[in-house]
Amino acid sequence: TGKQGLKRGGPFFTTTTGIYKPVRLLFLPHEHIESIRLIPNLENGGVYATVHATAKGGTPVELLLGDEKFTVKTEEKAFLVLDKKTPVWSLANPKLVSIEAHLGDDVYRTRFGYRNIKVGQVGGKVGFLLNDEPLIIKGLLDQCYYWQGGLTPRSSISLRQELTTVKAMGFNTVKVHENTQAESFYDLCDEIGLLVIQGMPSGGKTPYPWRTRLGLLHNGALKDDTAYRLFGREDLKGRNHFEKQALAIQDELVDHPSVIGYTIFNQGWGEFDSTRLYKELKANDPSRIIDTCSGWYQTPNSDMVSLNDRLLSRPKVSLDRERPTVFPKSFGVSYVIKGHGLGYGRHGIVKVFDRKAYAKSYWKFMKKDIGPLILQGLSGYVVYQLADVEDENNGLWTYDRKVLKLPEDYIRECNGLADMALAKRLGLI
Repeated sequence: TGKQGLKRGGPFFTTTTGIYKPVRLLFLPHEHIESIRLIPNLENGGVYATVHATAKGGTPVELLLGDEKFTVKTEEKAFLVLDKKTPVWSLANPKLVSIEAHLGDDVYRTRFGYRNIKVGQVGGKVGFLLNDEPLIIKGLLDQCYYWQGGLTPRSSISLRQELTTVKAMGFNTVKVHENTQAESFYDLCDEIGLLVIQGMPSGGKTPYPWRTRLGLLHNGALKDDTAYRLFGREDLKGRNHFEKQALAIQDELVDHPSVIGYTIFNQGWGEFDSTRLYKELKANDPSRIIDTCSGWYQTPNSDMVSLNDRLLSRPKVSLDRERPTVFPKSFGVSYVIKGHGLGYGRHGIVKVFDRKAYAKSYWKFMKKDIGPLILQGLSGYVVYQLADVEDENNGLWTYDRKVLKLPEDYIRECNGLADMALAKRLGLI
């Protein structure tokens, strides 16, 4: 269900029904390619390729990666050594490699980005590495709800403008929260060099049980999530559906280099069997980082520790020494601009009433909280959130996207403090 509610209000939004993504009708030969799974491996100079098709396993397929030609067999994983001149996809140079596959009369075209993401040492602290270069996640949480469109953006042009502005403001990551976007969204992120952390839509009882919400008071605590009743997950059919859907989302997004990780559960909502699911999803796609439990309850079976913390000059935060620590929901200051939203019933935990105070809050958040914590080893932050959504008014944009609450260059300057802190941590300044 994600953030949908049959009755809108608070953190639950108007339910979307029917078709909300583009639909394509394809006329294909009986034997055709269904998908191509490509997993880059920069350490060994190549890519793992698997072609899934309606033809029987072992059928030869001609595969062109850029200017290089290979022959692979359907349903068989092959490692293809690439030319050393193959461009590496990065934030500064998001170069995509064209793919063309031939099976009989069928021709399948796609593209992929040659890059890697992993955990390693960053200035003497554990952190993230993109193509073996230090990476601080400077994220913006995107609930992907649009004025008068629900989960459907107004147009591809407006979506491109929004995402390019996000990057221009100094963010390098969007966290897709509680839903999935149309493929064009991920294509755009691939093209412009904007990272994506994909969150799985939550399930279970809505609203989630009050007992789960106590996690807000125990941010980072361990909790036995095989106790299904505690998390509103008694329904076996619902648990099976979630698991099947999570694996399908991974398979759909596997060829998008912008997607560097997945969030399985958010704030204990419908959480269950996190240890088993981490291992299952990690085996299905070992090339990405997995944030098993984002905020509140934690688990040792996760590639990172994520703590929901709005900070604003909190004196002390405990950072994990073995895994990267990220704040997946931070800042969250609410500033309402009337006439540009749908509702004003929920103003957030911290609220201000004029632009000057809002600007001061963001600068203080970056200067007093994020900068010093990056020096101590923080690996990333995600500002909550990209735009207002119905009763939530803590977006950088208003819900109708007509007002950016702070100047673009001001936000970029504030986010630049994170880059300065990383440079200090690396001993560059």
